[in-house]
Order: sequence, then C-alpha cells, then structure tokens
Amino acid sequence: MQYLCRAAAWRGARFKSEYLPLVRPFSAVSDLLKRVREAGVKIAIGTSAKKDELGRYLDIARIADLVDVTASSEDAEKSKPAPDIFEVVLKKLKIEGRDAVAIGDTPYDVLQLLILLREITVNYMAPLQARFLVRRGSTDWMVYDRERKGAAQLKDYSLAEKLTKEQAEQIKQRLATGSCQPT
Repeated sequence: MQYLCRAAAWRGARFKSEYLPLVRPFSAVSDLLKRVREAGVKIAIGTSAKKDELGRYLDIARIADLVDVTASSEDAEKSKPAPDIFEVVLKKLKIEGRDAVAIGDTPYDVLQLLILLREITVNYMAPLQARFLVRRGSTDWMVYDRERKGAAQLKDYSLAEKLTKEQAEQIKQRLATGSCQPT
C-alpha cells in the first residue's frame, strides 16, 4: 500500500507540474461573473477541492477578484453528498438557502441542495446507488467511478487503476466511507 501512496503522490505532482499549467478558462466566465456582480449579487464558490487547489483554479479562471466568499473541503466536516459545503457558503454570505442560486457540475451537487433544503433525507450508510465499483481489467483491477465513467480519480489526481484486487477493494472502501475523496 505504501508503494501505491508513493505512486499516487507522484501522479498528483506530475499532473500539477505538467498538465495543470495547460488548463485554460472558458472565455465568458469572467464576463458573466462581472455582470452578476454589477447587478449587486454576491458570488461564492463552494468546492470539495482543497483550499490551495481552489486558489489555483480561481487564478486560472481569472475570477479570484470577483468572488466574495469561498468554501473548500477544509471548511466542511463532510463532502458530497452531504450539504456541508453549501451550509458553509450560506453562513459566510449570511443568507438563507431560499435567497441563493447554486450552480453545480455533478448530480451530487443537486443531491446536496435537496438535502440542505430538507426535500429529501439520505442515509449515509446506504447510498442510493454505489458510485464506486471494483472491476477487473484485462490484466489487473481498478476502482470504477460511475460518475466519471472510468477509473476513480483521487484527490492527488492519480487514477485508481492497475491495482491488485485487494488494493482496489481498500480504495473503494475508503472512497465509499469518505475517508478518501475523489476529485
């Protein structure tokens, strides 16, 4: 397992040094947020990314100066689908959920909002459908992420693939219990 952790750290460092510098923002994002801000609306970003990663992403998108409030995984006790990050954002903005507009990029964002608005309840011990599955490839094992439709990508940007069955089971368990978060 120690080898797997070292390999994951290497992949994460490589992604950050080789590929992250190539990421470019969508051209209209900053213009849209400027118009929203000019209309008097406060802008908040809530993410399951780490605080330092969030800062980098805001810089890449060229919107750091347009955001009033941020919340990262370090500000919340639980991550998706728990609504903790949205709750942190609302508290920092000093507003109620009914006065906010949220935009998300995964089904888990919608689930977070529904939980927050008390429209549904979720038993965290029994997920609606397992997001992560252990699958056998042609020569080895992987942790399949239904949301990504491929190998699970971990916080350090490594992929949960080319594993033994035991390693895959351990990573799946950590992902399912929230002790290890996907990106």
